[in-house]
Amino acid sequence: MARRRFSTFNLSFLDIMSCGFGAVALIFLIIKHDIDKRQQLTPNDLQAEINLLHEDIQTAEELKVRAKNTLSELDQELVQAQGLARRINNDIEATRSRLDALSETDDAAVEQLRKEIQRLQERKQILEEEAVQG
Repeated sequence: MARRRFSTFNLSFLDIMSCGFGAVALIFLIIKHDIDKRQQLTPNDLQAEINLLHEDIQTAEELKVRAKNTLSELDQELVQAQGLARRINNDIEATRSRLDALSETDDAAVEQLRKEIQRLQERKQILEEEAVQG
């Protein structure tokens, strides 16, 4: 029986090692490439960036103040609208009360007028009978 030689560097191992080396080489190339393209910022560029950021902050603060003012105005308008709505509701209730009172008064007045008409019809009938008899 022939004994097989066992080698630690077989084809699969060499494939894995070459892939790893390729990955490392690629990473170094990418990192080197990024370093070449990176710009060196001068203090003037940084100061300009700072100035732009300050302007953005100032603009945002102005917008914040405008928003607060608008909110305050809207709150005042809301309070006025609620007061107006309350007054209108009170007027509606008062008008309904008067209408109910008038309706009751009208019913009573109509009933009184019906009684008066009935009394006058009876009186007329009596007068007609007296005129016929007399």
